[in-house]
Amino acid sequence: RRLGAAELVLDTHHSLAAAAGLYASSGFVTIPPYNENPNATRWYGKRL
Repeated sequence: RRLGAAELVLDTHHSLAAAAGLYASSGFVTIPPYNENPNATRWYGKRL
């Protein structure tokens, strides 16, 4: 926020269930794909 960022975004693979749980518990929500990463199957975002 101090540097002007309004949102954090990340991508991951559906096989990383523990990661999905961590992101959800940290306030991330699923968002539409924002890149063409061939290894990503889930995209998350979090407003700051």
